Amino acid sequence: MIHMIITINEYKIIIDYSVEKDLKSFKEEVLNELYSIYKNQNVNDLLFSGGMDSTFILRSFLELGIKPNLHTLCFAEDASDYDSINAKQQCKKYGIKEPNFFFLDIKDIVEYINFLTFEKQVALPSLHGYYVDYFLSKMQEIKFFSGMSCEFRLLPNGIITMGIGPPLLKLKTPNRLYGFDTSRTILSYVNDPIFKDNYLKEQPQCPIGENKWHIRNLIYNNCYSDISIIEKNLPGDKHISEFFHKNFVPIIIEKFPLMGLIKPFAFNVQEYFQNKSLREKNELS
Repeated sequence: MIHMIITINEYKIIIDYSVEKDLKSFKEEVLNELYSIYKNQNVNDLLFSGGMDSTFILRSFLELGIKPNLHTLCFAEDASDYDSINAKQQCKKYGIKEPNFFFLDIKDIVEYINFLTFEKQVALPSLHGYYVDYFLSKMQEIKFFSGMSCEFRLLPNGIITMGIGPPLLKLKTPNRLYGFDTSRTILSYVNDPIFKDNYLKEQPQCPIGENKWHIRNLIYNNCYSDISIIEKNLPGDKHISEFFHKNFVPIIIEKFPLMGLIKPFAFNVQEYFQNKSLREKNELS
């Protein structure tokens, strides 16, 4: 597993490079990790937005012959918002039962943010983190897989970033959220032939700057050709975002300066392959 260290201005994730010697394909590593969590931690519930990451997890479970219980956070009581409709379409496509829809009442969310910030003295760096944390608080001790735990964003300068929200949320709610963000899966991801072909060989031409999910989508689609590229455009039902950033973010940063200083986990792809080449040369000598 990945080890995380939080410092004053960043959090570092320490990766175990010794696993490089017996890495399998990205798909195999993900399947092994998900099945291991399913079997050993007894996790059979998936937070499912119908986006690429949660759909990839669902598709992987179906590959394993497992049908997890799906849960979708929704912003309309009749589940008519974007995420809910998208989740329903994906379920219909794969012939599985529709999710349990959990309605996020905006008034409740605002009260919960106030409760965490001022009473519990807890800050989360993203609005979505509060959504998920509120959901977990209402779901007793049920454990969940979550696509938000596995987001590998690729930037034009050769950096893969992972948002600080999911790891901090995991620390706040230990043993409640699971994904496939391990040393093995990250290293198998950057060593995937599609990753190398589309980034290392053609970095200037690759539309990374326009779409930070470009290579992820290609890899996911290569693992499962029936996964359609899902472009998420946040609709008006998430209007609390502007309210949150205007009314809560300044207060949170003032109360918890660390939130304004922490930098995302950054994995430098070029540096990694340079160091890998050196490690291999040292092993040969």
